[in-house]
Amino acid sequence: MLLKAFIIKSGGKKENRKKIEDFLDFVINNVGCYLENEVYLIGKYLCNSGDTVFFRHMQQNRDKDNFFRDVRGMAWDLCHLRNVLEEMKVRNTSDDITFLHCFASYETGLVDILKSNRIKRILYLDGQAYYKYEHDVFEIDGCMELKKTYKESFEKKVKNSMMKELCFSLEQEAGHFLKG
Repeated sequence: MLLKAFIIKSGGKKENRKKIEDFLDFVINNVGCYLENEVYLIGKYLCNSGDTVFFRHMQQNRDKDNFFRDVRGMAWDLCHLRNVLEEMKVRNTSDDITFLHCFASYETGLVDILKSNRIKRILYLDGQAYYKYEHDVFEIDGCMELKKTYKESFEKKVKNSMMKELCFSLEQEAGHFLKG
């Protein structure tokens, strides 16, 4: 996603809304998974929002090797934060103790990401944790009307994906080992 954002941003003058549309099309059609926080952060980068230092290495005319090394590090930071939050989901299955260890990090990449889009709420329901961030990509530069369009588009894409057929096939195969 980071490389696609760089390509979109470097590809010439476009309105911010068009950059976000192009990126959302890529996410829906190629990634197939809407990662709310990551998409928001990348949307801010696409629109030149200067309040995050996380993207400071994604500039044109840099040495290729250094650029790709830095982008891999950024991808790791995004992945690491998502993994830590997933670990919190798994560890917080008891009502007695809540683990908030991921917020006690001195890793600057994680801190930059968390500062850019803070977690507003964490809801624990039926052994699952749900995170609500302060912002989403549709709040950026007049993109609110895109929310419905892309929500419907993503739902349609998921309903029509091969994942549905794969799940059905696996359910059929697993059914041979089950009663009823």
